[in-house]
Amino acid sequence: MVVAMPVIETGLAQTPTMRRAEADRLVCAAKPDLVLPVEGAPLIYATQFAHDMMLRVTTPQGGVVELPVEADAERGGYVLDQVGMRTAGLGSVTDATLHGRWGFTPFDGPRFRLQVPRAGGWQMVDTDPESLVVGRDNAVALSGPTPSCVESVTLVGAAGDVPLAWTSTGDRIGLTLPLAKATPGKLALLVKQYGVEAPERIALTALAEAGRIDGFTVHAGDASGTLAGTRLDLVASMSVDGVTFKPGDVVRADKTDRLALVADTAPPFAAGQAKTALITLSDGRKRSVKFAVAAARPKATLIAKSVVSPPASGLPVVLAGDTAIAQDARLTFSVRAEGTRFSPSDRIEIATADGAMTTSVTSGRGLTVQDDRIAVVSVEPGKALGVSAHGPLVWRLVQGDVAGDWVPLTTLVRVPGLGA
Repeated sequence: MVVAMPVIETGLAQTPTMRRAEADRLVCAAKPDLVLPVEGAPLIYATQFAHDMMLRVTTPQGGVVELPVEADAERGGYVLDQVGMRTAGLGSVTDATLHGRWGFTPFDGPRFRLQVPRAGGWQMVDTDPESLVVGRDNAVALSGPTPSCVESVTLVGAAGDVPLAWTSTGDRIGLTLPLAKATPGKLALLVKQYGVEAPERIALTALAEAGRIDGFTVHAGDASGTLAGTRLDLVASMSVDGVTFKPGDVVRADKTDRLALVADTAPPFAAGQAKTALITLSDGRKRSVKFAVAAARPKATLIAKSVVSPPASGLPVVLAGDTAIAQDARLTFSVRAEGTRFSPSDRIEIATADGAMTTSVTSGRGLTVQDDRIAVVSVEPGKALGVSAHGPLVWRLVQGDVAGDWVPLTTLVRVPGLGA
């Protein structure tokens, strides 16, 4: 049989050298079955040579309180022989030292720093609140006065309460919010500490992915513009120089959203001005976008129009006036440029009112630019727009890549053929 024995020598007895495990770690004084991590002296666990062990706690007034402790090899240290230390009257951080007897010789063990829990002061740090988006897990850090005393952290949301794991470093704890399958909305973290009855609540907001803002296009003199990007359905409003734009419908095209934004009145923007717009999302987030005011849209006024119908083989059906045109008739109309000048590269677009069918008339192919102010268009709408076209027609002037506003033109109707 092999038995561990203490060293026997003359003079002073050789006491064990105990080290504090995790030397930089604070120990929560209010934690039930408090464990003081100790290593480096296996005989204290294997024998009874170390006895009458006490934890000497220094009070703020300079007094000393001794509490019995017991070595527990499975838990890796000395366990306080009570359910939580009485922390009343102790400072936020209190010094404590292990003390006992090794055989007949008194000795001191390692010194510990005990942390006493305090309510309040917990907050999220080093994390942008706008980065907490659903569809993925989010790492966050919390800072508080007594991280060693955290008993539990719970995420409270629409899906119920979810206990979270955490790690402690210095005055902070790190954890991960499981938002991969969450929905946008209000959340809360409940931080429960040993010795503090009520948990502390930290309000959070899980956000939808904000997408991106590619740019804003508005022409001088217009009360509306177009915002380009993704997830523009989240846009609640936009303001520029005190002018507020409200969102219309989102149109998806070429993997990009386009959102019409309309102001009550046309802002006094001049072509070429550099502006910065502030966009407010429906969840309160803000985004900014820089843009340059585009040149004013080209404008033209309808001067006159006439309709010529081909000879009918049977009984003729005559449409009075020029407010309607048969599918096989030719329409000729003249326009005057307003605030701009015509050039041979201009074109006139004609479309059904719903925009489903469109045709362009260019110089030499139905468009005649008489001078820089007057142009004449001659077109057969029924043939140019297709046999399915019918109903109100509109037209607009296009110069380069800039199109003017749609203007009512006439109504395309299907005329039945009547035999003699």
